[in-house]
Amino acid sequence: MIDSNSTDVARHAGAKEIVGCRDEALRLYREAFEKIHAATQMVRRATGSEYARPDLRGMNFYGIEKGDFERDMEDVRRSIDSGVWEYMLDAVGLKAMMDAKAIEEFRKQNRENPPEATLDNLAATLAHLDGQRVAIFDRGVINLFERLDHKFKTNPGFRLEKKIIISSALGHYGGWNHYGSANAQVRDLDRIFHLLDGKAPKDHLADAAAAVGAARSRGRDQQVVETEYFTFRLMRNGNLHVAFKRADLVRGVNEIIAAHFGAVLGHDRRTRAA
Repeated sequence: MIDSNSTDVARHAGAKEIVGCRDEALRLYREAFEKIHAATQMVRRATGSEYARPDLRGMNFYGIEKGDFERDMEDVRRSIDSGVWEYMLDAVGLKAMMDAKAIEEFRKQNRENPPEATLDNLAATLAHLDGQRVAIFDRGVINLFERLDHKFKTNPGFRLEKKIIISSALGHYGGWNHYGSANAQVRDLDRIFHLLDGKAPKDHLADAAAAVGAARSRGRDQQVVETEYFTFRLMRNGNLHVAFKRADLVRGVNEIIAAHFGAVLGHDRRTRAA
């Protein structure tokens, strides 16, 4: 016969301790969740993004249970610092000076191995980049120019003229050709002309690339899109013709190209004059 007293948990000698441990565990988990919530709010303030948060799905909870969580702390540190560097670069206006290629390279390095976002590191790095602001902008102009397809007569080797042609820029079923980089090229072109004109670049939802993409999405028939600095002709074969409205800004771009290519540009001019 089973002794009912032996199964009476309330009377068990260790029951009080067991329930106490259970209650303390729940309290600590609640405290941990509250701190994770508070930490997330701090991350969003630090990165300037209301959606920012470290990805905790890959955490080694077995290691955490043993008190070994340094690897996970480093993962969290990289995630937070990556967002801080991205935010700071944007906040001080340096990202606006960078072309799509430079931003892609920065994000790749920043994602894989971001430096610690200490005050000293931020101050030193941003001061260095700020000193390179003009060089960063000029390099973006050259990168854009070198990506042009120079087989077209409208795309001469060492300068811009009245217009350029970007081949295979548009998709056959609307929008951009996502197998190419024309979208980024037009976005860079729009950014460069805004900056040369002393204006802040437009958001990617309202810039020239967005206007062209929206127009192409409405149909494949040849269309004309007018923006502040360009006239775009969207061709049925997918090419994009870009005519420049501001000769003074074209001259500004050509001065940067000339300073970069130097003697090569002079050779190109002599050849044409011969």
